[in-house]
Amino acid sequence: MDKKTLLPIATAAFIVAVGLLFLSAALLDLPALRVKSPENHALAGVAVFFLLFGCVYGYLLATEDSDMEVREAAQERLQEVAS
Repeated sequence: MDKKTLLPIATAAFIVAVGLLFLSAALLDLPALRVKSPENHALAGVAVFFLLFGCVYGYLLATEDSDMEVREAAQERLQEVAS
């Protein structure tokens, strides 16, 4: 797999990771990620947006990529994340 096809997949994974980080900051009371109470709901909403956007972006990459090997690898990874 060359860098040109790896970049969109890495971008989708990064967006999902940011969403997970924001969600953990909103739901967990970790000292490094402490968020004040009124902002928790807004941060949780942003986190859900990032999670959904990253998953949809990854799904579209899996179904629209012209390289069959990339498409199969992305679909397998999406199934792993979903379970």
